[in-house]
Amino acid sequence: FIEEIRDLIIEAKDLGMRVLVIAGEGEPFLDKNIKSIIKHANNNKLIPYIFTNGSKLDSETIDFVKENEASLIINVDSLDEKLYEKLTGIPSNFQKVYKNIQEVREKFKDTYTRIKNFEIRRIAINTVVSKANIDSLFIPRHCCGEEIGGFEEPLKDFCGEDFVLIYNSPMLIGRAISNENFAITEEIKMKINE
Repeated sequence: FIEEIRDLIIEAKDLGMRVLVIAGEGEPFLDKNIKSIIKHANNNKLIPYIFTNGSKLDSETIDFVKENEASLIINVDSLDEKLYEKLTGIPSNFQKVYKNIQEVREKFKDTYTRIKNFEIRRIAINTVVSKANIDSLFIPRHCCGEEIGGFEEPLKDFCGEDFVLIYNSPMLIGRAISNENFAITEEIKMKINE
C-alpha cells in the first residue's frame, strides 16, 4: 500500500501538482506510514497539507511536520471545553489539543511570509459551524445591555495573526446526515458569509 502512495506522489509531481492534501475520515497521525508519506511528498517538491484533530501533535511530530515544509489545518469547533468535547465525542481531550495548538503556534511563528500583497501562513484552524456551536463562535456585540450589531468571534481572536481561520458548513456524510445539529440553516450561512 505504501508503495502505491509513493508512486502516486511521483506521478502527481510529474503532472505538475504542487500540493498533497492529506484529509479524510480519521486522524492521519494514527497511520504508521504518515511520516514516510509526508517526507516523500516533501522530497518530491509537493507541499503536504495535513488536516488533523490536533490530538497527536506531540513536540517531535510538530518538529517533523515543520522540517518537511508541511502545512497543518487543525480542526477546532469550539473553545468552550465542554462543548468541544461534546462535539468531538472525546472526553478529557480539549486541554491536550489546546496545549498542542499552542506549541504549533510557537514552533511555526517563524514560517509566516509575505509575497506581494499576500500573507502566507502554514497553520490554520478549521471550524465546522453548526447549530451546536454557532452561538459560541459568533457572539452578538452588546453595549449598555443592548445589541449594537456585529459579532465577537472568540475563535478569530484566538487565531490572531498566527493561524488562518476557516469557517465551513457541515458536510452531510456519515453520522452527520442524521445529526440535527448539522442542519445548515440560513443563520449559519449568513454568519459564515459575513
